[in-house]
Amino acid sequence: PSAAGVQSEAAGAIANLAMVTKLEIDIGRNNGIAFILKAMKSHPLNMLVQRNGCGALRNLSHSKENVAMIDHLQPRNVLKQAMDSFPDECNELGGLVIRKLDLLDGTTFSWF
Repeated sequence: PSAAGVQSEAAGAIANLAMVTKLEIDIGRNNGIAFILKAMKSHPLNMLVQRNGCGALRNLSHSKENVAMIDHLQPRNVLKQAMDSFPDECNELGGLVIRKLDLLDGTTFSWF
């Protein structure tokens, strides 16, 4: 379903599941990242979708494989819009993802 409430709950569930390394990789390989970005694009003015989406992307960005997948889907504008619209809820989470993407693109990054 495309309702904002359903998508915010789904993004929150994905964020929680992605805390388990194996699940993080599985979610990335099974279009979870694309789902999150689609939800965020579909509901740009819904704080819960944006916050949970940023949190899910943050939790999905612990592996290099997923960071490369996130980067391939070009999320920067979506993340920046979320951060601009909801700075208190999204700046830290979205900023962490953008920093990992920037570092993947050539700046320094320490994978931990």
